Amino acid sequence: MELRDEPLRVRWTFKGLTTADSHDVSCIFAASVQAVQEDIERRMLAEVLLADRAALTQEDIAAHFQPALQSAAENAVGRFAAPSLLAADSDARSTLLQSLRSAAKPVAFACGLEMLAPFSFEFHSESFQRQKIRSMQQSLMEQQRAGEIEHLERAADLLKRFEAIRNSAPGLSAGRVLDQISPADRGAMLRTLQLAAARGRDAVAQSLWIVAGPTLAKLDAADPTRQPELIPLPTDLGPLRSVQSAKINGKTTLLAGAQRGFFAIQPPEFSKPKAYLFSAAIESPLGFNSIVARADGNSFVGTHSDAGIVQWEADNYAAPARVVPPAQFLASPFPAPPSSSSASISTGRGPKHLCAIDDQLLLFAAGPQLFTWDGQTIAPIPADSRSEVVGILPEPESLLVVRYDGTISRLDRRVPHELQEIQHRPVRIRAAGALPWMDSQRLLLASEDGAIACVGLEDQLVTEFVSPHRGLRIVAGSASLVAAVSPDRQRVILWNAWDGQRPLTEIYLAARTRHRIADLTFADA
Repeated sequence: MELRDEPLRVRWTFKGLTTADSHDVSCIFAASVQAVQEDIERRMLAEVLLADRAALTQEDIAAHFQPALQSAAENAVGRFAAPSLLAADSDARSTLLQSLRSAAKPVAFACGLEMLAPFSFEFHSESFQRQKIRSMQQSLMEQQRAGEIEHLERAADLLKRFEAIRNSAPGLSAGRVLDQISPADRGAMLRTLQLAAARGRDAVAQSLWIVAGPTLAKLDAADPTRQPELIPLPTDLGPLRSVQSAKINGKTTLLAGAQRGFFAIQPPEFSKPKAYLFSAAIESPLGFNSIVARADGNSFVGTHSDAGIVQWEADNYAAPARVVPPAQFLASPFPAPPSSSSASISTGRGPKHLCAIDDQLLLFAAGPQLFTWDGQTIAPIPADSRSEVVGILPEPESLLVVRYDGTISRLDRRVPHELQEIQHRPVRIRAAGALPWMDSQRLLLASEDGAIACVGLEDQLVTEFVSPHRGLRIVAGSASLVAAVSPDRQRVILWNAWDGQRPLTEIYLAARTRHRIADLTFADA
């Protein structure tokens, strides 16, 4: 009989063990086993373990010891709780080891073997792990609730401070009040105020209206993750180019500019749009990029990069009452942009961005130039900038003019021929929109290379609405949502107005409409 000179490593697996705290445990125990070299011990080994086999393996030894060790493990494990057994250096493991060695000793003596160090344990308990995970989840939920309570308490404190400042100085605007808050608290203050506004009844009553091809799409602000409702419009006027909203006789009216005219639609009467025709034979691939309803509701004015300024009477759908071609107010060509940097974002340099200054006077842009129109005369507004206008945003007492080179200017409604530069952003701006906030608004500026910057003109706080997209084409805001159109005009990206760290959702609208997105706006449902 030949014996190994070195000990043999043997492993035992004990399953179905139950701890004192009623957890199921499995255990792997490993030890070294060696044959005793004395003659009598060798004869016992041969009689007990080699009588019916030519060689003795690890598995044979493990099977011979298994019944005695299994019983000892069951008795010892049942005296301890699972956490003490799972701890690496614990009294429970020491006690279990002593029990196993005691149980193995008579078995080893009877077959000429001895059990030697080193000894090792591996424990596993699925029930204990599940309990641990549930406990961790419960702890995290409690921490989250505690954090929410702390956040609410802090938000309430910030709102009290905000209201205290406003009450002590009623003449201060919301932006001026925000500027009085410590810089560390401004972001939290703005987010709290936006969240409170977003939960108001007026915020969720609004909808996002989108035009693509011949389709008007409606997305409810109350459930922005749902797919928009698609509303087909007549194709008589060609594909849609723009959408704005107006109040006519107290009712919300959507003004959807098309290639050959525009539609006036009063939701929910989508099947009865009023179609105002400009020309059935226009060859321009462009369309009416903005439509404005006069204050009296008796006429409409639209801008078209090729057709110019077009006015319709409210009761005459068949033809416009007046047309002012671009040649009449663009007598000389536009100055070339500086060679060092692009000052233009489009090749269409006709009139666009039409807005009302007052009941009679309108403002529009053509490339870098600004003009007013009173229904009879078009007059230029002097400006030094040669950068294209990307947006005109109305305020209660003024109009904000945003240019591609980052310049932001203000036009006072009372003095509509003097343009005052008030800010310059060091970025190229692709699109501009407004985010309603308190009794004022913040600007949404979609840059060519970065995120959407949310800027207040009366405070120093700048927040961002971040997404993987760069060079967003259109941006708009409401009390609860911010919306933008992707560079390929196939998707609408949405954020909660109070959280710009990640988009709320993206809607691949072009897959449903089979047309790229032309424009979007927020308006009452």
